[in-house]
This record gives sequence, C-alpha cells and structure tokens, in this order.
Amino acid sequence: MLFETYAILACMAPTAFAIKVRFYRGTGCSGSEIGNGSQDAPPQTCLAVSTTGSFRVTNVPSNKKVRVQGSKRACQGDPAGEWISNGRTEVCFSTVQYRGAAYDIL
Repeated sequence: MLFETYAILACMAPTAFAIKVRFYRGTGCSGSEIGNGSQDAPPQTCLAVSTTGSFRVTNVPSNKKVRVQGSKRACQGDPAGEWISNGRTEVCFSTVQYRGAAYDIL
C-alpha cells in the first residue's frame, strides 16, 4: 500500500515553471520594452508583438531541454533563429528582426 501512495504523490508533484519572454526595441535585448509574457509549463507557447525587436528568454529550467525559436512574422512561417537550452537558463536573440518567440519542451 505504501508503494501505491508514493506513486500517486509523485504523479501529483508540481511541475510548473514560468519561462519569461521580453521583447525590446534595441539590439542586444536593450532599450525600452515593447512586450513580455510568461506561461507555466506549456507544451508549446508563442508570444508575438506588433513591431520588430530583439528578445530575451529567461527562467528556463536547467533540468529541462527547451527549444526557443524567433520568427519575423509573429509566430508564423519559418523560424529566423533557434536555440536549444541544454542546461542553460537564458538567451538573448540580439538582432532587431523578431516579431514572435516560440518555445517548447523537447
């Protein structure tokens, strides 16, 4: 009976984390902020802004493999850049060309 109890508790353990995305007017993820967002443990998320900018992704769990893609067409079309976390917890897509940032857990 103890094994069953522990198995149920392990399945109910919280797995939430909030990856944060911030868009900026300037290069190198600097300048005024033009948009931001975060979401708890999504299978896939895309955030879009109405004007181009650079963007920074933070709060990536070091124990998860996360793929981040930047797009020029607000989360549509082929990605203009891609990053795989591999234990790293943040990245800056530094050129002012992005209108969308998508991430998913691999």
